[in-house]
Amino acid sequence: MKRLSVILLLWLCFFDHSEEQKRVKITTGEYPPWSSNIYKHGGFIHHVISESFRRAGYKVAYDYYPWARAY
Repeated sequence: MKRLSVILLLWLCFFDHSEEQKRVKITTGEYPPWSSNIYKHGGFIHHVISESFRRAGYKVAYDYYPWARAY
């Protein structure tokens, strides 16, 4: 039993969790040219934010709302 527990513990330690994509959902509003749903990559700011999160292993999704609701 102890041997099985050690094997299970080692398996859990070395199990690769990188297959799961971590996601971040950000609410934002329109603020052209920095942030807009019609621009490529969602505008300059969203491109910078998405790239930063991508390098850390996250995927970003943006939801556009009126500013009062986005806050």
